[in-house]
Amino acid sequence: MSEVHRYNVVTMLSESGNRIGYDPHGPAVVMASDFDRVTAERDGLQLSLTTADQTIDDLQAAIARRNQRIEELERDKDRLDAIEANFWDVRHHSDALADTGDYTSSIEIVGQWMDKPNERVIGENYSENLRAAIDQAMTAPAYPRLAQNIQRSTHCSMLPPRYNP
Repeated sequence: MSEVHRYNVVTMLSESGNRIGYDPHGPAVVMASDFDRVTAERDGLQLSLTTADQTIDDLQAAIARRNQRIEELERDKDRLDAIEANFWDVRHHSDALADTGDYTSSIEIVGQWMDKPNERVIGENYSENLRAAIDQAMTAPAYPRLAQNIQRSTHCSMLPPRYNP
C-alpha cells in the first residue's frame, strides 16, 4: 500500500456555499482518489482473508474426517487382530422365515476351547453387523455362553451339514 496524505482543514465550504472556518485547524481530510484506492485495497485484503479462513475451515473439516476414518480403521485392525490372535471363527447363518419368502441372517463369532464344550459362541449379531458381533466377542466374559444353549433347533436341519452342531 502506498502512503495516503492527510490534510488539515482550515476553511471548508458547506453545501449551501457558506464558509466554515476552523482555528487553528479543522478535521484531517484525504483526497477522494486516495480514499477510494485504500478502500479497494482493504476490500481486496478482506476478500483474501475470508478466502483463507474458508480454506482453513475446509482443511480442518478434512482433517477431522481423516482422523475419524483413521480411528475407524484402527478399530477394524483391533477386530482383525482379535480374530487372528484368538483363532475365532466367523459364521454366517441365513434362515427362511416360515413361508414368507424372506430370510433372516445372523453372524456368530465362535471361540475354540480344549475343554467341553469345544465351541462357544462369544459374539453374535442378528442384523448382519459383523463389527458389532466382533466387538461383543472382544468384551465377552471369561466363560461365554455355550453354543448348545443357543436356540437354533428350528433351523439346524436347514443348514448345510458342516454348520449343524
